[in-house]
Amino acid sequence: MAVSGDDIQAVCYLYKEGDEKNKALLTADKLYIIHRKRPFEFELANIKGFSFNVRKLMAPLITGGVTASLSFVALFKDVFDPYVVAFTLTTGLLLFYYGWTGQLVFTVSTRIKDYDFSIPGITDNLKAFTGFLTGMSLIGRKAGSQPLTFFVFMKKEEWSKARDHAGDILLHPKPFRLYTRDQAINRRGNDVAIEIDPLKTNHGVKYIRNPRTGRLAPHLMGDLNRDAIVRVEESGR
Repeated sequence: MAVSGDDIQAVCYLYKEGDEKNKALLTADKLYIIHRKRPFEFELANIKGFSFNVRKLMAPLITGGVTASLSFVALFKDVFDPYVVAFTLTTGLLLFYYGWTGQLVFTVSTRIKDYDFSIPGITDNLKAFTGFLTGMSLIGRKAGSQPLTFFVFMKKEEWSKARDHAGDILLHPKPFRLYTRDQAINRRGNDVAIEIDPLKTNHGVKYIRNPRTGRLAPHLMGDLNRDAIVRVEESGR
């Protein structure tokens, strides 16, 4: 797997923040999963969806079942030391229980098959990341499609002042809340909608949790540099 840092549009860690051995990387046309250092590559056009599932673990399930069964036979026939039999019986039952309980997995469903990646838990970041891919209609997305953009909303008076001055557009507060294309449709009103390319921003875009709602939302981490602006929509024009 070869992916340039300049191509990466989003990163999500599968286990915990900063865990480079387990993470998901998004580019314009591909999703890369690094799981226990092993890389997997998926074309966005071939992805059907994402889900979280519990899969039974066949190896411990079978091993535990066989071990427990043989231990029961040995216990009733009294052919081995009862302490040894009791130990193997307990081990077999524990293995069987572990296999039956199963492992939580993050599943990437493609047109060919489902790929499972074991995870310790479902993090809010992972849920937000998969929701972002689905909500932005990125899965099933062909190479060369319209690039990802976000929207900044400003009052007309603020935009009028910022438009005629050189340098970055000052935003308050920081980090500054951004909106996806679908969210922007319901929020336009009389505000000026500034569509931006997140890959061209100097300060980057990050999902941050709202402490009141518990939801994650995209934020621009600093002021807006003008070369990141794709277009501006002013109501009434």
